[in-house]
Amino acid sequence: MLLLLPGLCIGNLSYVTLGNIVITENNNGDISNGANETITLTAPAGIEFQAGTGSGSVSGTGATFGSVVVTNSTITFTASLSGGSNSNINTITINGINVRATSLVSSVTLTRTGGTM
Repeated sequence: MLLLLPGLCIGNLSYVTLGNIVITENNNGDISNGANETITLTAPAGIEFQAGTGSGSVSGTGATFGSVVVTNSTITFTASLSGGSNSNINTITINGINVRATSLVSSVTLTRTGGTM
């Protein structure tokens, strides 16, 4: 997931709010069913999240939002999806994440490094 982060400057101690992170199924059932399913995204070297920021939502039949936990280097999203979630496209939205640059980066790619979804 490539991100554009205008306004980030090395040495600026202020955080910049990241735009919404939106994950949408291509097909019904692409996001697995289950209680407390997770997705973990990791920041690349040179980018730091502001721990404790962010919120999220999940849309679709049978989908229930759980939580968003942000550390300096990871975002973990939790949701529960029941069998009904296979009948339509589900969308996960993570918002309100604050970031800052700690060193020079040419591009920013969030990487999915874990989870059960």
